[in-house]
Amino acid sequence: FVKMSNEKGTDLGINTAASHKPIKWYEEVFDNFGQGYWMFGIDGLPKDSHKYRINQDGIKLFNIAKLCASKGIKTRWQYIIFKYNENHIDKAKQMAHDNGIDFELNISSRFSGPEDPYLPSDSNHYIDPAKFAIFR
Repeated sequence: FVKMSNEKGTDLGINTAASHKPIKWYEEVFDNFGQGYWMFGIDGLPKDSHKYRINQDGIKLFNIAKLCASKGIKTRWQYIIFKYNENHIDKAKQMAHDNGIDFELNISSRFSGPEDPYLPSDSNHYIDPAKFAIFR
């Protein structure tokens, strides 16, 4: 599919949070990628992303995102704010910037109520649109 999109010259957007494919698979896909972007869902610092995305290897996926960006492909890190990662936003933003990756900060509305363990401690703080956006 990636190869076909490249041959047709169409933009392709791929969003992923999966880390089970081998690096070699990603290298081949990136080498055949044409126009578009890849978005990697890593919620929190890579070492912590498995806390919400069960079984995700965030370190591996972040390394894949860095590989993607190094190949000149538009690459974005999607970071959903949770209680366990709300104090790491600036560090994650800097990691993205240092590796040529756009950083997209998102707010979830999928909390089960005020006692949800994932609910950020000051969720109202993150409602301001200036606080969540894409950072380059």
